[in-house]
Amino acid sequence: MSFWVWFTTLLLHQRYPELDSLEGTIAYYNLKTNEPAYVYYVVLAEGATQPSAAQIILGTDASDADAIISDSVIVELADELTSMDIEGLEEETNYEIFFAIKDAADNIQSSVNQSSITTPDTSAPEFADGYPVISTTGSTDITLDVSLTEAGTVYYVVLAN
Repeated sequence: MSFWVWFTTLLLHQRYPELDSLEGTIAYYNLKTNEPAYVYYVVLAEGATQPSAAQIILGTDASDADAIISDSVIVELADELTSMDIEGLEEETNYEIFFAIKDAADNIQSSVNQSSITTPDTSAPEFADGYPVISTTGSTDITLDVSLTEAGTVYYVVLAN
């Protein structure tokens, strides 16, 4: 008696994970695998050393320290697009996100996927405490001192009293 046993390599499809959009402190990704699987990810600081797939599954970095953010998502159907949101990011921050996948038989993808992102600035500047303030006044001029919580432009209008 003879029989065939097929072994398939578990993998994310080419070009996946794909960053769909960055909105504030949330990164939206699309995933597609060649079989149903769990996709694990860790969010690390820019320039972080790539962790192993086993470390990603455990939610740690290459030094086994906890990742900034870690989680997983289930891809229920092979070759079908699955959406994934990574929440809790800080604005104006560079991140490295590493992905690993594991199927129901505990087969782990041999390579790790990586995505580098920079979250946008989503908060408007505000006046710092005590500002704006008129520091000097003259017969035809004034000096207005301003301090903002981040870089920005101050617009003003002078009206007759």
